[in-house]
Amino acid sequence: DRLIQELLDTNLLQIGEKIPLKITECEILSIVKDSLLNLNRVDLDRIVLQGSPRWGHWDRDALRRSIENLLNNAIKYG
Repeated sequence: DRLIQELLDTNLLQIGEKIPLKITECEILSIVKDSLLNLNRVDLDRIVLQGSPRWGHWDRDALRRSIENLLNNAIKYG
């Protein structure tokens, strides 16, 4: 699902279209926690999550994908 959405978004950008966003009010700490659930146990043990809930208006799915990409890159190259 995630890979397909990334490919669709990339295709839209390549043809000069804008990526449609579904902006809703959501809490970013819960999005980060959801992203951490997709990591394997070994990688999860290397991460310390600190912070407090912050509400804002974001595209929850796009933000989650971005956070997952950042986490995966940090694990892979960090």
